[in-house]
Amino acid sequence: MNERFALALSNNCNRDFWKEVRRIRGRTSNVSNVVDGQSSSADIANTFASKYSDLYSCVSYDIEDMELIRSELNNVCQE
Repeated sequence: MNERFALALSNNCNRDFWKEVRRIRGRTSNVSNVVDGQSSSADIANTFASKYSDLYSCVSYDIEDMELIRSELNNVCQE
């Protein structure tokens, strides 16, 4: 099935890849009703917000060091 799909797409560049994928997979999508033991939309959103916050604030940094790194990267990218 996958080989036929790839061959059909490579032989006809005008075909819409994602449309074909949806046609093969069907229209339904599975969405989990429970994330980390939370089942309400608000609780799931809060769980993601908390994990995101933990992830991006777990490493301390010095603002001046970050500005220096940013400046050096900008200089390298402009060369």
